[in-house]
Amino acid sequence: MIDMDCPNDHLRMAALINLSSYISRILGFSDSLHDGAELFGQGACQVLNFEDTPANRRLLVKMYDDIIDHEEEAVA
Repeated sequence: MIDMDCPNDHLRMAALINLSSYISRILGFSDSLHDGAELFGQGACQVLNFEDTPANRRLLVKMYDDIIDHEEEAVA
């Protein structure tokens, strides 16, 4: 349940932290998520108005590709 009495800036900051943790788990850091995990169904996405759109999916793919590229450069 989202605490609507919380100041908006605090709520957004908590949502950003939650979302970054969730994305890092999708990418394989920390504990993995079960197969049915849905990023855009998270409360943090609702607070941040981060919706399931083609543009947001492209952003996530680009972030993933950048991480993979960086890891490959570090190994080389």
